[in-house]
Amino acid sequence: MNKIKLKPCPFCGKTPKICGVEVREYSGENSLENYTDENGWSLKTTQGFWVQPLCKFGCVLGIAYAKAYGVVGGEKYASPEAAAYAWNKRTKV
Repeated sequence: MNKIKLKPCPFCGKTPKICGVEVREYSGENSLENYTDENGWSLKTTQGFWVQPLCKFGCVLGIAYAKAYGVVGGEKYASPEAAAYAWNKRTKV
């Protein structure tokens, strides 16, 4: 597996990290049996990845810039590579 390289924050120079989460949806107990377990939880899960800035305390520009371009703060990507691409692309703007 190739190591994903993340560019440092253009303002403070700290390197961020990639985070991920696996989500399993709740559909309710009266949902279709083919898609949920006996308690109503979905049988399939989805994954989301994002880049978490580890900016120095007071690096307001770095965090604000990342949020403005949708890289952090709720935006999740399908793969770690896609999250890294979004993070690294923002330094070109």
